[in-house]
Formats: sequence, structure tokens, C-alpha cells
Amino acid sequence: MSRQVSLHHYLPSLYFSILLLVSRLDRTLQRWPARIRYITGLLLMVVVVFSWFNFMPFAYGTHFGSMSRCESLRMLGRWKFVCQRSQLPWARPEGAIARRAEAAAAAAVAEEDEDDGESHFYDGEAVDQGAMEGVVDEQDTASSPPPLPQQQQQPVEAAQSAEVAKKAEKAKRVEMAFSATEARAKEVQEKNQLLAEKQALEIKQRELEKRLAAQEAELQRQKQQQQQQPEGMSREMLEEQLRILQAQLQAKEA
Repeated sequence: MSRQVSLHHYLPSLYFSILLLVSRLDRTLQRWPARIRYITGLLLMVVVVFSWFNFMPFAYGTHFGSMSRCESLRMLGRWKFVCQRSQLPWARPEGAIARRAEAAAAAAVAEEDEDDGESHFYDGEAVDQGAMEGVVDEQDTASSPPPLPQQQQQPVEAAQSAEVAKKAEKAKRVEMAFSATEARAKEVQEKNQLLAEKQALEIKQRELEKRLAAQEAELQRQKQQQQQQPEGMSREMLEEQLRILQAQLQAKEA
């Protein structure tokens, strides 16, 4: 029904709308130069051919190629039924029947696999009581789970051992990280201590340099004083000698 509506209603309306558009364009393009008319006509032809190739599956029921292409070309929500048919065209409905048969067969195989998996467990209520020796408490059989076969116990034990190994490895990593952090903290503390000692030594060295400079200055001053004292004494001695000579000269003149 949808295809009939498309063929008998949508396509005729599209055809007449194309005729109307072409007539209007003909009257409009008569006023333009010949070169512009040719270029516009070629562009319109390219657009028409491209649109026909894209929207051809809507009109003729051919294959889209992919669901994404169908969804991208669907407009105004009127072609939704096409995209919901598993990309099958109308002209070949036998593909849908084949795909349904394949899906049913796959579902049956999955159900058989599930049934086979359920038969591995032990049912305590189905065991013949006469074949068992001794008395079995029904509450114990109902509350306690049945023992697993050896084939199923091995993977469980392997998984448990792997989990224990992972936890042990994680604990080792945490311990190694903690020890590395402690070692780094000790190194930082030692570096800080060495830096403090170095600063103290530098301060002491500066004080010693200041004292040494003061002592050198004092020694220099004392040397200068010692050098000045002999010069003073020699002057006094010369003055005394001059006085003595003057006195002698005066005595001779007299």
C-alpha cells in the first residue's frame, strides 16, 4: 500500500512540481545572458541526476546499501518503514524469510546450549533414597549447595589462586612504594641536615675572616707606630747635637 501511494500520489505531484519549476525558470532565464543560462541549466541537470540516484530506492524499491544511508536520506518521517525492514527491498521478500529462518535456528541453538549447561549440577532430591547408605538430613541437603564436579572445581581454584596472587602482588607493590617513600624522606632529611651544617660552617668562616682582618689591621697599625718612633728619636738626638755644637762654638768665640 505504501508503495502504491508513493507511485500514484507522490511521484505525480513531484512531476507536476518539476514542470512548474521548469516553466518558471524558463521565463526567468530569458532575461539573463546566454552564458549564465547555459551554466544554470547544467547545474540544474547535475542536481536532478544526483537527487535521482539518491532517492531512487524510495520510488522503485531498490536496495539502499546500508541502514545509515537510508536514515540519512529519509525526510519528514514518511519513509521510516523502509529503514525498519533490515535493508530489504520490496521486490525480493524471500530474503526476509531466509533471515527469519536463520534467526530462529540461532535461537534454538542458544536454547540447546543453555539446557546442556544446566545439566552439570547435582540434584539431591532426585537421588534414590534406597541406594544411599545411612540417614540423610533433608534440611542439610536443602540448605547446603551440592558439590561441584572436579572439572568445575579446577577453574574455581585457579581463579581463587589468581586472585590471591594479585592481592599479594598488590601488597608487595604497596610495600615497595612505602619503602621507596621512606628512603626518599631519609635522603631529603640528610640533605637538609647537610645544608644546615654547610650554612653554619659558612657563618663561622665569615666570622673568622672578620677576626683575621681585624688582627691584620691591628698589626699594620702597630708596625706603622714602630716605624714612626725611631724617626722621632733621631730628630731629638740631632737637635741635642746641634745644641751641643752651638754651645761649643759660643765657648770658642768667647
